[in-house]
Amino acid sequence: MMDRDEGGAVPSPRTCRGAARDRRMTSWPSLKTDLKNAGADWVDEEVVVDGNLVTSRNPDDFQAFNREIIDLFARQPVAAR
Repeated sequence: MMDRDEGGAVPSPRTCRGAARDRRMTSWPSLKTDLKNAGADWVDEEVVVDGNLVTSRNPDDFQAFNREIIDLFARQPVAAR
């Protein structure tokens, strides 16, 4: 599991290398099999938030993705500089 916030507007093959296991996520339908094989619970929704991971399917979903990723980042404390 990732220990930092992360978003995938359209999850990439990087996501399939460990980060997908036991995570609920969405993507282009063409990546469904890859993500399921990597251990993800794949769903066909415009945006999915699973803990610190936000995913969406395609550019048509960017408004919903942006709303959720901004909300996620806004909940995090600002690191000391």
